[in-house]
Amino acid sequence: MTDQIIITVTPLPEHCPVRDNATASGDAALDREAEDAILARLDRDDLWGWCNVRVRATWTAPSGREWHGDAYLGCCSYDGEADWREPGGYHEQMTIEATEALYEALRADVAEAAEASKFLSTHPLTVV
Repeated sequence: MTDQIIITVTPLPEHCPVRDNATASGDAALDREAEDAILARLDRDDLWGWCNVRVRATWTAPSGREWHGDAYLGCCSYDGEADWREPGGYHEQMTIEATEALYEALRADVAEAAEASKFLSTHPLTVV
């Protein structure tokens, strides 16, 4: 359906190391235990254990062309997408940010199309 914005959430690999970035409780042993648990999840290919979350807003024109707007949050550790989407977290705000980025992309293309239209109206095609 081209009249809807589709929101997708994707965990991407996080390039920031887990050690010294996952938690800062003030208790070194507790922090190390949490980091070890995250690293174990990554060893099991559980990307939600330590990721950069991308929220993408997508609109598809009737022609099939897609526009996207993205928002990112790094150094995340969640139990999965359902955990990420829990009320009170970052999901709602990042959905707004991704949608705003989508609208910005659409507005930029509209402005560019207006410039192209202006050019076409003042430069008729001539074959030499």
